[in-house]
Amino acid sequence: MKVLLGMFALLLAACGSSKAQQNTEVPPIRNFLRVNADYCTGGQPRLEHLEKLKADGVKAIINLRPAGEHRAAEEEAKAKELGLRYINIPVVYAEPKDADADEFLKVTDDPANRPAFIHCAAGIRVGAFWLIRRVVRDGWTFEKAEEEAAKVGLVNAPHLTEFARKYIASHPLKQEAKPKGKAMNNKPAKETVTLGGGCFWCTEAVFTELRGVDKVLSGYAGGHVNNPSYKEVCTGTTGHAEVIQFTYDPAQISFKELLEVFFTVHDPTTLNRQGADVGTQYRSAIFYHTPEQKAVAEQVIKEINAAKIWDAPIVTEVTHFAKFFEAEDYHQDYFALNPEQGYCRVVIAPKVNKFRKQFIGKLKKQPAH
Repeated sequence: MKVLLGMFALLLAACGSSKAQQNTEVPPIRNFLRVNADYCTGGQPRLEHLEKLKADGVKAIINLRPAGEHRAAEEEAKAKELGLRYINIPVVYAEPKDADADEFLKVTDDPANRPAFIHCAAGIRVGAFWLIRRVVRDGWTFEKAEEEAAKVGLVNAPHLTEFARKYIASHPLKQEAKPKGKAMNNKPAKETVTLGGGCFWCTEAVFTELRGVDKVLSGYAGGHVNNPSYKEVCTGTTGHAEVIQFTYDPAQISFKELLEVFFTVHDPTTLNRQGADVGTQYRSAIFYHTPEQKAVAEQVIKEINAAKIWDAPIVTEVTHFAKFFEAEDYHQDYFALNPEQGYCRVVIAPKVNKFRKQFIGKLKKQPAH
């Protein structure tokens, strides 16, 4: 519990940092621990400790106990006397609700409330708020937030983790506004990706739902004939692969994360084949647009092969992008427009459902139940 609230205080002091900053260590802020001789006695802060918190730069006390408790009332009066904000979100004796998480995000979005000291008698509920804040405000994946939570001792009960998952799935990413000013680097705001993973109806259906991904187009790449038709590509003589192309926001999802999805939703070990779909047009391919994309693709393939995630080596082609030809109109948004079509029901729907469960933290919106 000491680690729990200490680390959460560090989180609130640093929230609002950019994605690039998320991988750096947050400077400690006097290690605000729940059970600490400097700030607490017997697990709760006493009135005299509020003066030390004030002196150490804390701007707000966030209390998760019922406001009617006698000690809470005394703390609030003393905090106001010292010019500290005192905010009450009473979830300690009850299961958290969406409204509690809404209020927590609202309170911690306000720079005037940071750094903050959080305390409550059942601090484990703060762990659910940690996961929620990291995903819907800081743009982390749920998996990354859970991994970090485990490292710092934030172990959530399964029902609280489920609460966090459901809240995140129903609340889109809303990162804090960045101060206006000159850009710190020359990287483009959006980057283009071209991937071949078998039938483009399948890959389009998956990547369309990813947060940070713009409109996904189905088409053809990697061939030697200009403006090929679907019928021509199906002969296998044009050299094209069925691909999807889209732009994405690197601030919301990285190219490596996109490839992690890519290598999960198709079989990259079968040459010129995906299930019953056979032919060079169904080959697994990454058409890189920049040297950086090539390097990331090669590294991800190396890591997957070393981890032996698949029973056979990856045969995905990594090739420099040349031209993309948009497929015919009836191929665009095929799964969304034809959900009852046989191939969609038997092949695409199960794949999309599995993807939604595995990558729920990366979805634009909550999947339909």
